Amino acid sequence: MEDASCPFVHHAGNNFPEKASSFLFVNKNALSGKLTRSDTIDEKVNILSHVQQRRRQRAEKVIKSTLGWEKSGLSVIATSKEQTASKSNAQHVPTVQKSTKDLLRIYPMDNATDPFHSTIVGTEAQMWTKIPTRCASILKTVNHGREASRIHLQAMIELVKSIGGWHKIDAYVLESMILVDKFSAMIDMTHPILPMTWVPEPLIQYNPEYQHSETADNLRRLGGNFVPMTVYYELAKTLQDIADFCRIAQWIWSRQDVSSKDESDMFLHLQSLNYRLLLLDKLSSTENCIRLAALVFLQNIIHYQGAQLSAILVIRHLKNALSEVSPHIQHSWDDECMLWILCTGAMATEATDEREWFLARTAYMSKNLSVDLGGLAFRELLEGYLFIWEKQDYQLSAMLENLCFAMDDA
Repeated sequence: MEDASCPFVHHAGNNFPEKASSFLFVNKNALSGKLTRSDTIDEKVNILSHVQQRRRQRAEKVIKSTLGWEKSGLSVIATSKEQTASKSNAQHVPTVQKSTKDLLRIYPMDNATDPFHSTIVGTEAQMWTKIPTRCASILKTVNHGREASRIHLQAMIELVKSIGGWHKIDAYVLESMILVDKFSAMIDMTHPILPMTWVPEPLIQYNPEYQHSETADNLRRLGGNFVPMTVYYELAKTLQDIADFCRIAQWIWSRQDVSSKDESDMFLHLQSLNYRLLLLDKLSSTENCIRLAALVFLQNIIHYQGAQLSAILVIRHLKNALSEVSPHIQHSWDDECMLWILCTGAMATEATDEREWFLARTAYMSKNLSVDLGGLAFRELLEGYLFIWEKQDYQLSAMLENLCFAMDDA
């Protein structure tokens, strides 16, 4: 809701264009007819395919009527206020109706943007509506026993080697392994385990027609502000490849003849960009903050809850990285780049202490720089680094509202 007294939102409704496209960065869309690309046809696959088809019918309606996730989504770790509320409600037994409503906040109705939820047979499963309050709170916390999963991944790598390589493995299994490896690495900000032998050929070579296509102005600006900056070569190359990927993604998903190979390649290329950022080390403090902000961006442009929650994990590392930078180094940073980093953290979809930290510093820095956060020039500034209006418009709007609330409380 716009407030005339808030300095951040008075231009947003007039200057920002309506959503121009809804291209996705995953390997499934609402029109995909297959559960996975597995060739195995059995009773389980048929059942799950039927469930998926019904869910996608609902998803088409959701896509038309909503943008992204509800603000009341699942938080990774409960805050002190939530813990207090949990104690006061310890004797309360949740009803089926309430649990079902909460469940819809956890699992996406739009299966198109989260293909790996397709194995969940319906969001209304009675099993999930009977979870005790204490068990439900455990589900909201991060499982710190991740070493076992990494051991299983190592064992899987040896198995793949013994049978002749990744091409012998079902594509769905490979994709699932990549996601597990990626999310596990993000929690502790460690290197992924899987070797990147699964990355397909370069997208530009795979789609030569792209070179003759038109690109929207906002995507032409994407990543341009990194070009004159002096950063580590591998980081600069990865940032440029992220911008190129987003431009190619818009072109691919706007076509009518998107193939299953296109979907698979787009998914794998996106994961490879995450891997490359996770594998970067030996960076300066400034470069490390840029790397982490880019990693947050890659999660924020995916409209499903798993990506939003993983963004929160990376934002925590980003806050720590910024806090460890000495003041005299911070003064030498490019002010606009720092503002983009702060805004990237402040646009988190989940209410956490880290988001409040980024909001406070975004407000302070924008005031010192006399930047109109509700203006078109500010949006174009963000796009010069990494920001996509078509995918993050609601995140930016929510950030501006949160800044207004923070000013009212101050």
